[in-house]
Amino acid sequence: MTQGHTLYTRGTASSWSRQYYMPATADLAVLTWRKWLDGFGAALPVLPKAAGDAPPLPPREEVFDRYNQHTKHCPHCRATLHNTNVALVVFGTLAAVAAASAIIGVAVHLGLGAADTAGGYIGLAASAGSWIGLKAAGVRFALWAAKAAVAAMAVTAGLWRFRKLFIYEDYIHAHR
Repeated sequence: MTQGHTLYTRGTASSWSRQYYMPATADLAVLTWRKWLDGFGAALPVLPKAAGDAPPLPPREEVFDRYNQHTKHCPHCRATLHNTNVALVVFGTLAAVAAASAIIGVAVHLGLGAADTAGGYIGLAASAGSWIGLKAAGVRFALWAAKAAVAAMAVTAGLWRFRKLFIYEDYIHAHR
């Protein structure tokens, strides 16, 4: 509910001076404007006389729709949104590839471990020392890939939140 609608539901619009307390000097322009409206602007046809005369409140999605109100008209914001979308695709793909690589690295490590305990020989190593080195490299690769996946997912999540700033973000005053 807007402040204007609040005024009309609490009482008449002319009682605004009793409903608002504005002691700051920054509020002087608002006070002057309201006093001018009371004295000279009350006869203007733009001011509703009662709550029923006030225009209906637009839905929140329309009020906080930043894309249609600003982003699509501003070349800088439009370019930033485009670059953010490209970065989302890049980092999302990187996260998926890194996560798949980590899973494959763990699977290879577990597969080599199973072949080693079963006495199997894959033909990749000529000695037991090479097996240990290959298994350790698989673990290091899996850990590196898992860290890269987590980092890419964190960047993707941050980009997704940043992208919302250009499209739509609901504003709840109590959460700010």
